[in-house]
Amino acid sequence: MDRKHTSLMSTSEAAAYLNVTPQAVRLLTKQGIGQRVGKQWAFTQAELDAWRDKPRPLGGRPPKSARRPLPEVTPA
Repeated sequence: MDRKHTSLMSTSEAAAYLNVTPQAVRLLTKQGIGQRVGKQWAFTQAELDAWRDKPRPLGGRPPKSARRPLPEVTPA
């Protein structure tokens, strides 16, 4: 079977497609993405596209306006 006509990608192919490391692609399996084929994982382009295009919350520190003010310290 010609690989161009196959809709499944290996972990390394999925990593190259998403421009991430193979380890990052393996973490996707914990989110229910991909399917086990023997001892390896296979991914469809459609499920990788859906994961990539899914909105995600922004990480990091909240903006200064959302932070609680520090309590005032009075000298003893």
